[in-house]
Amino acid sequence: MAAKDTFPNEVEAANFCAHLSANAASALGVSADITVRLDLHGSSVEETRKLITENFLKAKEINARALFIITGKGRHTNPNGQRGVLRKLVPGLLKPYEAGIESVKLQDGGYSVYLKRAAMPYDAVISRFKAAVADFTGSAYAENIRQQARQVNNASAMRDVGVAYLSGMYSELSPPELGMEYLEKSAALGSVDACAISGLVYMEGTYGVAADYKKAKRYLTEAATKGHIEGQYHLACFWLSGKGGYKNDTEGRRWMEAAARAKFVMAIEQLGMSYLAGDYTEQDAKKGVQLLIQSAKAGRAVSQRELARCYATGHGVNVPALQMAYLLYQKAAAQGDVYSLFQLGEYHLDDRVGKRDPAISFGYFMQAARYGDADAQTRLCQLLMHGEGVEKNVTEAFAWLQKAVDQKHAQALCLQAEYYENGLAGPEARAPRCWLPVLCLAARACDEVAIERAGLLLQASSDPWERKLLFTCLQRLMKQYDHRVAKAFVGYAYLRGIAVDKDAVKGMQLLDASAADDDSNGKPSPIVHYVKGQALREGLYGEARAQEWREHIACSANKGFSLAQAIVGFAMLNEAETEDKNDALKIIFMAGMNGDATALSFVIQNPHLFNRLM
Repeated sequence: MAAKDTFPNEVEAANFCAHLSANAASALGVSADITVRLDLHGSSVEETRKLITENFLKAKEINARALFIITGKGRHTNPNGQRGVLRKLVPGLLKPYEAGIESVKLQDGGYSVYLKRAAMPYDAVISRFKAAVADFTGSAYAENIRQQARQVNNASAMRDVGVAYLSGMYSELSPPELGMEYLEKSAALGSVDACAISGLVYMEGTYGVAADYKKAKRYLTEAATKGHIEGQYHLACFWLSGKGGYKNDTEGRRWMEAAARAKFVMAIEQLGMSYLAGDYTEQDAKKGVQLLIQSAKAGRAVSQRELARCYATGHGVNVPALQMAYLLYQKAAAQGDVYSLFQLGEYHLDDRVGKRDPAISFGYFMQAARYGDADAQTRLCQLLMHGEGVEKNVTEAFAWLQKAVDQKHAQALCLQAEYYENGLAGPEARAPRCWLPVLCLAARACDEVAIERAGLLLQASSDPWERKLLFTCLQRLMKQYDHRVAKAFVGYAYLRGIAVDKDAVKGMQLLDASAADDDSNGKPSPIVHYVKGQALREGLYGEARAQEWREHIACSANKGFSLAQAIVGFAMLNEAETEDKNDALKIIFMAGMNGDATALSFVIQNPHLFNRLM
């Protein structure tokens, strides 16, 4: 095929390149009917599960059309006398990936798994286009379109040349200023597209062009007022973001609604999310849901995900609908939405949709973890550590945990500290100097479990180094975030003189302020009431108030805090008459079931006391 003299746009050029060679077509993703083959002969069930995960992700990554899984014809008999085991297992092992599967067909000797093809993002198209036309750039297309733009002041040609320069299609060394020069000339000649593109580039500061918010405002306003729909959307984003000090929610909403009326899907989505949260519109969850339904139907993964959250929680809908939420998460996950992949794993882990199945959860978590999601990486660690849904593998568990820890993930840090303390990483790691700093990192990342654990350790420790480390951590949380639980423990430390000079007045002020903050929020914190109850019980507020401890400890116990339950239970047991001990025993039993070691030990050592309660 002879080269054309000019190409009016990138799509025309891409179509031409698709005819040049099979490699170009593959690079562009326009006719790549690639099939990934996976031979499972000789593989165990666990090996099969792992191979399916790896090859499915590989197939999705290269945008393959299908994954062909070779199982054999089911005639082989294993040592247990079973035939066709893998052939029967494969459909179940594919279940975690059903969101990305179009269909599965049983073939002679295996399964053909046809995949849903993802739409290629604009940046990826440009990248592959540049690779495909590497030998073509600089020939007729490049030179003729430049000549056309220069000689006849063709606005469309100038726009295309500007985009080509910015994206590096002529040369990686092309100065971005040259691309903007062509775009701005095109805009001056009346190209509304060029106005919108120039405004967006100046707003975002992309393609090596420095952000210029004054120019962004001028170009986007011109495009929007001339009816350019994407220009209206980006002008709305400009006003709402406040970039360069240009913050105006009223203007932002006006242009977002204009783009939404023109059926621009991203504008509909953004309006829907604003109505859900009440950002730059009044809060109207039902209206938000109706808008998100429109953008979700148009295939927007973000809308599908946010709509799923609404159905899961009942926000903006009449009643929660977990099955509908699950289906929407599947649609979003099929487009690579990481949060949705994680949620699908959670749904199968706690039986929200049918029977609990950690094996299916493992598959979803693996997909999300491969994208770098720290929540999923932490969940993988837990499943591998306990052998849930997958063969137990401590080494691999720690490898995934470390990936999450490297991202400063609070729960992962807390979990790492717990595993170190329990000796799962070896006897050396059990030393407090190994795991306490990790626990403090988790606390500083605002993990509530870690903060509570750090405070209780501060109360119990007698080691000066441990006390100083824990006090410093909690004090920093109190000063930086005014964290009420941290404030309560710091107040207790001042009352007792732990890692700080004793100051009863300051201690009572902090502890009382923490309890007051707690009460004003309408959500009593069990740990805050526990700490204040302990301080009163130990006489740190003076003998006159010593008996007030029961009120605070009882409040903490009623909220399920096991240490408080144990204190209340044992106090009642010591004070009750013989025939009135049942209530005390019930509370002690509950404390043991909630994790209090002293109460649990008492239950185990005195089964005869608890048998009559069953």
